[in-house]
Amino acid sequence: MRFPYARVRGGRAPIIPIRVLGRRRWQTIPVYVDSGAYCSILRPEAARRLGIHELLAQRVTIRTSGGRTTQLDLYRLAARIGTWRGLVTFGVPHGFDLEFNLLGRIDVFDQFAICFDDAAGALTLTPSRRRAR
Repeated sequence: MRFPYARVRGGRAPIIPIRVLGRRRWQTIPVYVDSGAYCSILRPEAARRLGIHELLAQRVTIRTSGGRTTQLDLYRLAARIGTWRGLVTFGVPHGFDLEFNLLGRIDVFDQFAICFDDAAGALTLTPSRRRAR
C-alpha cells in the first residue's frame, strides 16, 4: 500500500488516512506515521468525535520524549489501514494536546515492512511475511 505524504505548512509529512471504529461507526482519521512513537495517540478532539470516552480504558503514566510525565487513557480499537484490519492500542493524553494524531509502533509496525521515501514523498506499507501472533 502506497500513501503520498500530505502537505503540511509548505512541506510534506507521512500523514495517512486510517479508519477507526469508534463507539458508533467507522471514521477516517489522519495520522502522522511516527517510527519514534511507541504507541499510537489520538488527539482528545478525535477521541471525542469517535465517542470512545464511554468505553473502558486503562490509565497509564508515561514519560514523553521531552522528559515530561503525563497520563494516557489506553483504548484498543479496531482499525483499517488500506486493506489491513486489526486492533490498535491508542492513547488519549491528559493535560496536553498534540498537533497530529500519531500512528506508533505497537500493534502496527510488526505487521508491515515500512518504507519512508522522503525523496518521493511517499510511505509504503508492505504486509510482513512474518506476522506477530
